[in-house]
Amino acid sequence: MDQNRNTTAIKAEALQRNWVFDLVFRDYTWIEAAHNVENPLQRRPGVALVGYDLIQACHDSKHPSYLALIVNDWCGDVYYSLRDKLFPTFREQDFDFDEESTEVTFQSGLVLHVGDAIQVQEWVRLRDPSRLFGLNNKGVQTAVLYFEPVEGGKEALTIIDSDIGGVVNFSGKEYVTHMCSIPMHISVRRTIPITRCFQAIKLQHKLVGFKKRGEKEYGSGFTLMDSWRLVEGYEREWSIVDTPQ
Repeated sequence: MDQNRNTTAIKAEALQRNWVFDLVFRDYTWIEAAHNVENPLQRRPGVALVGYDLIQACHDSKHPSYLALIVNDWCGDVYYSLRDKLFPTFREQDFDFDEESTEVTFQSGLVLHVGDAIQVQEWVRLRDPSRLFGLNNKGVQTAVLYFEPVEGGKEALTIIDSDIGGVVNFSGKEYVTHMCSIPMHISVRRTIPITRCFQAIKLQHKLVGFKKRGEKEYGSGFTLMDSWRLVEGYEREWSIVDTPQ
């Protein structure tokens, strides 16, 4: 009986995943090619969709309106080798593409941010990162739909309502409007926890970043950030400050 239930769950999960990815892609050739990219860091890219709309899309089959396509490619190999191969795999070929925002608007009404797939950038730059989030009684919430489920039996759809970084002292969706971060996993072949940061294209505030809790400083003084606050006094913009205890 347990095996049957597990099989049913896996099939249901695959249907949920394919239904949403099938809204975007007519075939998976680009995704499969991205997952097979090798890089010196030995971290293969892991394709995922991010956005609050995924929750209702997977659970209630409601059509999503705004999503981000995330590749998690640390060396730019997907950009250099597959950039021109992404757009032909979209299910809808009658779409508008905005170069500045790297947003694709389909006739169905779905807006898909593709900057992480067609640009080399450490942070994902959007016009308004808060469009990826909704609100619940705990605060902001979003979701990640991995094309391949992560190891350890976790579902392909991951709802995120904790460990979301933003600009402190801002509340509601303003917390994630300017800079924000979410925990993710690279999910192809082995699971690696990562943090992805999202930045507004036109920032309205000068910010400093908090060190990511529990992270050691990397070579050349590189330090991971996962939340931010407004610059105070004579602080240098984008400098790293200690996380408040």
